[in-house]
Order: sequence, then structure tokens, then C-alpha cells
Amino acid sequence: MTDQSKWSESYITDWEEVENIQDSNRSQTKASGQGLKVQIGIPEQTRKEVSHGLAHLLADTYALYLKTQNYHWNVTGAQFFELHRMFQRQYEELGQAVDVIAERIRILGFLAPGGLHSFADLTSIKDGDGSADPKDMQLDLLNGHESAIRRARGILTQFEATHELDRKNIDTVTQGLLIARLEAHEKTAWMLRSCLAESHPAAFKAEGVRLSA
Repeated sequence: MTDQSKWSESYITDWEEVENIQDSNRSQTKASGQGLKVQIGIPEQTRKEVSHGLAHLLADTYALYLKTQNYHWNVTGAQFFELHRMFQRQYEELGQAVDVIAERIRILGFLAPGGLHSFADLTSIKDGDGSADPKDMQLDLLNGHESAIRRARGILTQFEATHELDRKNIDTVTQGLLIARLEAHEKTAWMLRSCLAESHPAAFKAEGVRLSA
């Protein structure tokens, strides 16, 4: 038997195995009557509403990621090294968050939005100006993170109200994701606000107010 004949026979055998697996999958799907529906103990309508909110948060996060990376590349001035490194840490964290949020939407059974046009329709965060003054870059990022905070908090509030009516199907994973995103955005906003306190004393005067006993 030639090498070509051996290869042809092996290819046919492999393809027959693939067809057998496909036939088996079709039979099991038909027998179960359930197909590949998501059955994770959370009603479809709830999963849909949560995924819709997460899609907006995903767009906000991606917009902030692009803006922060833009400022990382283009910042100039006496604080270049400090801001260059700080912006890098921030966009790397945002990049990881993008993946986590998108995968959660997929786990809930819906398509995650992708592409600049889709994200632009879902977020109010605009592109950054790479030629801006470093302080304006920081202020722009602060506003962006606070926008994401309001978004995440709004989703969480709606999420908790929905689950209050259905205590048996609480989506603790999405709840934890939203809390983690709030924590990350709030910490970044605090750092940016602290960096800007000296140059914007009137706007950030509360930073120096002591809590009364």
C-alpha cells in the first residue's frame, strides 16, 4: 500500500469518526428535548436583563481602556514617567476587565457586543485627545471612571431589586463581578482625584475635610 493510499484510508476513518460523533450528538439532543439551552438556575428574562446592563458596562470599560491607552502613549511633560506608568497599570486592569465582563455575558447565554460601532452605541464615554494637557487627561479619566461607577451601581441596584423578588435564583457571580468593578473604578477615581487635588483645590477641597466625631 502506498503512502498516499494509507493517508486516504486514515482520512476516511477520521471523517467517519467525526460523522459518528455528530450523529450521536444529534441523537442525544433530540432525546433530551433541551438542545443547548442555558440552564443555570436563572430565568431567561433575568439573564437577558442582566446581560443588557453588562453590555453597557462592557462598552464603558472598553472606551476607558482605549482612552487610557491613548493617554499612556501620548502624555508629555515633567510627570511623563509617573503618568506613563500609572496609565499603563490602569489600561492593563481595564483590559482584563473587558474579558471578564464579555465572558460573563456569554455565560449568561447572550452574544457580547464587539466592534467600535457597537461600543459607541452603548457608551457615553468619548474618545480622548492625545494632545491634551496631562492634568486634563487625568480629569478626563476621572470623569470616565465616575461614569462607569454610576453605570455599575445602577446595574447593581436594578439587579438587587430584581433578585429581591426571586430569592431562589440569585446570580451571585454577576453580583460579585459588579461589586469588583465598583471597587476597581472607585479606587482608580480616588487616585486620580488625589493627583489632581493640588492643581484643582476648589474642585477637590473635600479631600482635606476631616470627619467629625
